[in-house]
Amino acid sequence: MSSPTLETTNTNTNTTTNTIIVTMFFDLSKLVDANLGTRPMSFYLEHARTTLSLPRPMIIFCDDVTRGPLQRIREEELAKQSADLAKGCLSLDGRVLVKTWYIERRFEDYDLYSLYWQTVTDNRRQRLGYKNPNDRNTVSYYLLMLFKLHTIYYAHQFFCQKRCLQGQFSDYDDNNVVTHFAWIDMGCNHIVRDVAKWAPLMVDHPRDKVGVCYIHYRAHDQLYPYSRFMERGAGCGIAATCFTVAADYVVRFHAATNAIFFEMLMAGYGHSDETILTYTFDRWPELFTLHYGDYFSVLQNYVEPIADLNAIFRLFLGNLVDEWRAQKDSFDKNKKAVLDDAIRTIVQSMDKHGLDHEHLWWLRDYLAGKII
Repeated sequence: MSSPTLETTNTNTNTTTNTIIVTMFFDLSKLVDANLGTRPMSFYLEHARTTLSLPRPMIIFCDDVTRGPLQRIREEELAKQSADLAKGCLSLDGRVLVKTWYIERRFEDYDLYSLYWQTVTDNRRQRLGYKNPNDRNTVSYYLLMLFKLHTIYYAHQFFCQKRCLQGQFSDYDDNNVVTHFAWIDMGCNHIVRDVAKWAPLMVDHPRDKVGVCYIHYRAHDQLYPYSRFMERGAGCGIAATCFTVAADYVVRFHAATNAIFFEMLMAGYGHSDETILTYTFDRWPELFTLHYGDYFSVLQNYVEPIADLNAIFRLFLGNLVDEWRAQKDSFDKNKKAVLDDAIRTIVQSMDKHGLDHEHLWWLRDYLAGKII
């Protein structure tokens, strides 16, 4: 069945938004703990074209090795669309310039890597989930994936606080106030559907707060103690592949994710950026605006849920409803608001697009107050 056609009205309360795409690429195969499972630079460059072709303002964190190929691909892809785009001077609807900033610095020189690589390495030696010598999720991989959360903070300093970043000052037009930052993994098109089609919708219609796709809901009692969920690694929760952060939430988001990172670090754990996001939501759900789906539809479902409905019903709604039923009156009010909004949004989208599911009747009964 072909995908429903989306209308992008009512997707965001902001009437004027200006979003900067944030992404990065560093060559993991050159880092100290690279192994046979580490993907080569060529893999990411092959899949980078779709992200780099997006005709929107973009800030790219890279180093002196990766900048050259990234810049070449970016300019080639934009040139295919317009000579003006390649020059970085095309105005979209009279207000947004398609420009690219490259923040060039070795990943090993950032504090996140230089200060904490050894501690995370020592922690993992005590855990059962990291015995495979060719596991792609090395300590360097974990810290690099976590670094994407830091790049949002750095980009906010660069564009919103006009601070120097790696010798550069933002030359963005002061009349174009940056309202949101959109993270898009450089090579995400190897799993995410139709990046070129759906990413512009996310960028042009960003959600309030921190907009993430929650795939597999994890109840508080499943997450704690840490050993229950993380002794052998950790399962899927919130996807960190693509997400948005409203500019006025960046500082709080940075503080919250850092708090979880350091708490895990001191407890002897550290697995993935998605784990950090999942625990951050459990602690501070009020920071987030959720959408639902699977890795394939993390962009496709950003505006409204239209794909991977079985995953939404089974992995997200089913688990969240179970937690609500178990706790009822003691259930966190912010999570109850998430449940109410999720059911309302899913029913509205399914009705709008003529979609059906065997458990849709239950959602209607919930909204009608028949489920208590």
